[in-house]
Amino acid sequence: MATTMDELERRVELIEIRLSADQLLLHRAVRALQDDTRVIKSDVVDIKSDVVGIKAVQAEHSAKLDHLNTAVGQLNTAVGAIMRHLGIDGAEPQQ
Repeated sequence: MATTMDELERRVELIEIRLSADQLLLHRAVRALQDDTRVIKSDVVDIKSDVVGIKAVQAEHSAKLDHLNTAVGQLNTAVGAIMRHLGIDGAEPQQ
């Protein structure tokens, strides 16, 4: 079965059309990936900013907690002194 030149040319044209379609699909896929990458990079920047804010709030809360723990310790010391002064819990009253 001999293939004519016209048939070969038509096959080449069909292959070229398929390649063009594949290239277009590939180009669209690459563009979509680039768009997704930009969105992800933007999200990463937002997340990093959120982390900085969270760390600042965490530091503030840690400082407040330290302050409250110190105040509780001072209060416990004062209550202990009052209890000793009143002779509560077997402690001798202080004059």
